[in-house]
Amino acid sequence: MPLKILFIDDEPQSVMPVSEELQTSIPDTTCDIVDFEGATDKIALLHPDVVVLDLMKNNASGLIDEGSAIGLDIWQLHFCPLIFYTASDENPQDYGHPLVAVIRKGSGSEEQVRDKVKTYLPHIAALGKVSTEISAALRRALRESRPHIFEIDSAEQENQLLTRTIRRRVAASMDDAMAVGEPNVKSWEQYLCPPSIPDHLLTGDILRLANGDKGDPAAYRVVLTPSCDLVRSNTRQPKVDKVLLARCVIVDRLLNDLGLTVNASATAKTVESVRKKLSKFLTQGYGHSSFPIAGLPGEFPVMAADFRCLEIVSLAELTDSAKYIRVASVDAPFRELFVWAYLSAAGRPAMPDRDFDPWADAIIAEVQRNAIPPSGGAK
Repeated sequence: MPLKILFIDDEPQSVMPVSEELQTSIPDTTCDIVDFEGATDKIALLHPDVVVLDLMKNNASGLIDEGSAIGLDIWQLHFCPLIFYTASDENPQDYGHPLVAVIRKGSGSEEQVRDKVKTYLPHIAALGKVSTEISAALRRALRESRPHIFEIDSAEQENQLLTRTIRRRVAASMDDAMAVGEPNVKSWEQYLCPPSIPDHLLTGDILRLANGDKGDPAAYRVVLTPSCDLVRSNTRQPKVDKVLLARCVIVDRLLNDLGLTVNASATAKTVESVRKKLSKFLTQGYGHSSFPIAGLPGEFPVMAADFRCLEIVSLAELTDSAKYIRVASVDAPFRELFVWAYLSAAGRPAMPDRDFDPWADAIIAEVQRNAIPPSGGAK
């Protein structure tokens, strides 16, 4: 995979050793070096995979921080893995991001930059693959949509119509790729983490108590209130001031719904039997009164939402980050599945207990009575 690295430094000779180290140790790597003045244009033109950025510029009046503004521009507009590579003791802005690092120039720093870039390679490869898929979907949407866009007098309106049509078509094609599975949708692909809509809660949002243990299902809640009642924008306020939540519990709750048991000493045969029944249940998506929540590695464990354990919390309290952390949203169509699961559990008619065993026996007997006898035998 070709790797493009851009060095931004007012003293090119200071980064030549690390540039040579990278091109020697990582195959198919090219390095460009530019001064601070041409950096922004070069980033937009080159679309580098990694930027190695100096912090301070030498001029007649001393050292000036030129790197921080460029780093912010990369963060906001051209994000890619970023290494602040500086001899200064000053610290750049702390982005708190695993793809942003600070390395001090000095003995052994060339190897540090090389090793850091190598840790970025899986991320760069993934970003390249996704970028290619999105570009292909975008071009396909333009090719397929344009013949069906009616002509209108205003070029501005035509541009808006085409833009909106293509945007929707690209989103739909990406959703379709996920829905059919290429080859199979991973259980954690249903989550948007962090939520892609930051301004308001959505149905199915997974929240965690701010003081809760990240690995404890009891610390999590799932939003049940309809998204349309929670929307907040410049022209719209939420229609509710309280939100219905389902508490999360350990996954034993799912097995209880299904009448299944398994423990640490279970035989392989028992585990396989439970797995088959559980897999069949998971294709349906929900149980009698619980909903399976696939774990998101590093964020929350495998657990279940319990529709028999509900609570009502004020919207203001939920949006107070001191009390709750909004961990993830659930993407469509899985959000709709969650809504259907809750409605099925909450909206079912109340039925009295009945004598089920004789009823079951009667059904079996009737099936046997109507069974077609073997060929040649009497009914």
